[in-house]
Amino acid sequence: MRIVAVGLLAFALLGCPSHEHNGAFMHQIDVDSTSVKAPKQDRCEAYKSAATTYSQCQQFKSDAVTYLRKLSPNDSVCLEEGFGEEPGPTCKARGTIVDADEHGMLIRVNDPMLQSKWKDYQDKRVYFENGALIDLYLRERGYE
Repeated sequence: MRIVAVGLLAFALLGCPSHEHNGAFMHQIDVDSTSVKAPKQDRCEAYKSAATTYSQCQQFKSDAVTYLRKLSPNDSVCLEEGFGEEPGPTCKARGTIVDADEHGMLIRVNDPMLQSKWKDYQDKRVYFENGALIDLYLRERGYE
């Protein structure tokens, strides 16, 4: 009886979906994707001693969150030299949103220039945590 109960419990747990991510892409193993994690420390914290700069950084962070919320599958983004803007001629690597959930986005890298850090990722999918995209937004606005 005890073995049957343990077996039923194990079977039930196998059927439980993970609650870590809700996007459809997270329920499939994607051997072709890389993950970019959020930094452990908020980039704006480095500017806390300069009230005006810290306030501007916080505003840019808010702008980044707004930008991310507007993105959806099939939207194009610039991954280098212009994140947060329409991909233009200065964009070193473009990407297309494949899928998203409340934790991040799966982006396929398109047309990286030879001098781009994404040059080896042509047509590959990269999962970016939201915090990593917000950090990218801040770095591209001069918050090093």
